[in-house]
Amino acid sequence: MSVPGGAEIEGHVSHYLALVLVVGIAAGCTAGPALDGARETGGVAYYEGVACAPRVERLRAYLRTVDAAGRDVSSNQDELPLVAGAKGTTARMLPLVTIAADGTPILDGRTESLAQVLRDLDTLERNWAILRPGVPNPRRVSANFAADTPAAGAANLLAAIARTGRGAEILVRTGARRSTLPPAPPSVRAQLGADPAVNNPGLVKALVAAIGGCSPMTRLFGSVANASGENKAPILLGGAADAVAECHCSGVDIDGLEYLLTVVSGVGGPVVHAFAWDGRMPEPGETRAEQWIARIAPR
Repeated sequence: MSVPGGAEIEGHVSHYLALVLVVGIAAGCTAGPALDGARETGGVAYYEGVACAPRVERLRAYLRTVDAAGRDVSSNQDELPLVAGAKGTTARMLPLVTIAADGTPILDGRTESLAQVLRDLDTLERNWAILRPGVPNPRRVSANFAADTPAAGAANLLAAIARTGRGAEILVRTGARRSTLPPAPPSVRAQLGADPAVNNPGLVKALVAAIGGCSPMTRLFGSVANASGENKAPILLGGAADAVAECHCSGVDIDGLEYLLTVVSGVGGPVVHAFAWDGRMPEPGETRAEQWIARIAPR
C-alpha cells in the first residue's frame, strides 16, 4: 500500500538517520500494552475517535522519559567528540557510511560501490549549505562498523575518503548493548527482522508505514532534518505526540511508531566508541577491525 507523502517522509527520515547517531538512552524504558478502544485492522491497532486522546497522552509521557534519559549520556556510550576545525560541530552531524560485515559500504540505507559512495559524498558536500545552513562544512565523514568487520574493508574505505581530502571519524560498535528493547509490535517486526538498529535499512520504511500519511509528522521530520545535531532527538521526541494529535490519530500506527522512535533514540543499540582516524592502516595479522582498533584507538 502506498502512503500519501511517503516519498517526502522517507526523504526526511533517511536524511535524519544518515547524518545522525542519536542519543543513548538509559535502561528501563518500555512501551506499554495497547489500550482498550483501538480499532484493529491487519494486525495494527488504530486509536481513533475517543481512543485517540488517551493514547496520545501515554505516547507523550513515554517519549518524555526517553528524552530526559537521553540528555545525560555517558561518554563511553555514544557521546561523540567535537570535530577538530569545526567549532560546535559534533561527529553525529557528519555524513554516515556504514561498513557491512563483508566490507561493502552502505550510505543512506543503500549498499553501494566505493566509487558511488565517493560520488554521493561529493553531492552532499555541494549541497551542504542547503542541508546544514549556518554550519561550517567540516569535510569529514563518520565510518560506522562493528568490531568483527574485516579490517581491510574498513581501512580501504577510510583511505579512499582520505584521498579526497576529507577526514574521518571511526565509530566502532562493540557487542555490548546499552539496554534491552521491548518486544516489537507485529506491525514492524517483519520490516526490522532481528536487527532493530538505527542503521537498519528497514527502519525508514517502517517509520513511513507507521506514520501513515500524517502530514504533521512529515513536517516534524523536516524540522528534525534541518536542526542542529544536539537538537534533533529532543525535537523529534518532543513533537511526535502533538503531531499525532493534530492528525487525530487517523491512519497512524501509534504502537509501531512508539517502538520505532525508541529504536531511533538508541534503546537496544550497541555501545559506540568514537575517535578521529589518524591514517594508520591495519598491520599483517590484524584481520578483524577490533584487532586494528585496539592498536590505533586513543588510550
